Amino acid sequence: MKKLFFLLIVICQLCLASCEEVDFNRMPTETQTGKGTFGCYVDGNLFVGPVYGFKVVNTAKYDTINKKLEIVIRGKINNKKFGDISLLTDNIEINKILPLSVGIYSLKDSISQECLNYMVKNGGNIIFTRFDTEKNIVSGRFNLTGICMDYHYNPVEGNVVQITDGRFDLKLVK
Repeated sequence: MKKLFFLLIVICQLCLASCEEVDFNRMPTETQTGKGTFGCYVDGNLFVGPVYGFKVVNTAKYDTINKKLEIVIRGKINNKKFGDISLLTDNIEINKILPLSVGIYSLKDSISQECLNYMVKNGGNIIFTRFDTEKNIVSGRFNLTGICMDYHYNPVEGNVVQITDGRFDLKLVK
């Protein structure tokens, strides 16, 4: 029993040592290794993810049949508030500016906010710097302008968000 307990402690330490802690106070460097990083600026405020513990939220899923890629990340803004960013595209070409099919930004403590969701409005784009289905890596950059949407997904005029300097380096899930 003591040997089993010791073995479990060693395995836990190895797992924790292999996890790289996310620094929510600075933009992640741009890489193409599947490092699991995501960052952007939301109206000039730093958004960094993923926030671990939300396995369902933090994904880069590639639908091989329909050739669509969906990225959903939960992150922190200014190392405080939680938010989600979702990107969907059905065009994947390396080093080419492509339109986003869908781009959504949601602030999770939106009870106190004027807006629940911001959706892409004329100007969301994504550039893939790496898309490797053999090593399951997707990397790139993105920008979008989102307009506020109410509970029924009707636009709320005059309330927009600018998401700039977006970058990601994630593992693909098929």
